[in-house]
Amino acid sequence: MRDEVFRTNCPRDCYDSCGILIEKKTTGLRVLGDPDHPIARGKLCSKCAVAYNGVWQDVSQRLTNPLKRVGTKGEAEFREISWEDALNEIVDQLRPLITERRAESILHTHYSGTLSLIANSFPCRFFNYLGASEIDPDTICNAAGHAAWQLMFGDSVLGLDPRTLADSKCILLWGVNPSHTAPHTHEMLLEESAARVVVDPITTKT
Repeated sequence: MRDEVFRTNCPRDCYDSCGILIEKKTTGLRVLGDPDHPIARGKLCSKCAVAYNGVWQDVSQRLTNPLKRVGTKGEAEFREISWEDALNEIVDQLRPLITERRAESILHTHYSGTLSLIANSFPCRFFNYLGASEIDPDTICNAAGHAAWQLMFGDSVLGLDPRTLADSKCILLWGVNPSHTAPHTHEMLLEESAARVVVDPITTKT
């Protein structure tokens, strides 16, 4: 089998959507940063650089069956059960509440993550159909974050394009630590000559 290289993007829940190159060799897969990506510029965060080339390729670490808690909550004791048993247990819990018109006692709480459109929307539609209670429109922290992005940048989905830092005369960093949370933005930040003001109650690497 000849070596091949595939170009794609990191699917983790991150604004940068880093470009990655997947080298397919006879010895396995190797994931590298794509130097042509305008934001990542060939660099991956340490989480993905290590995990893509390590634990995420270890099939023994993958969950292949549902796990049911067998110990006291907080003890992290689980045992594998079949998909059929797992679904039946869920149905057995939900059916009485729906039959007795107490579906509002079901709380659907969710967050963001590596979700496709279907994986993100289907549970919301399902619990809405049941008449369950919902933390709407999102968790407190995520909803507040979206509101802040909308007010600051006019869009809460695309976020900040770090390339626009080059157009700034003064950059205000308020309670953020891009050295750890946005490494590509931090790298571009250090390249700019604009004045930088940091507002933070603690000392960070940034």
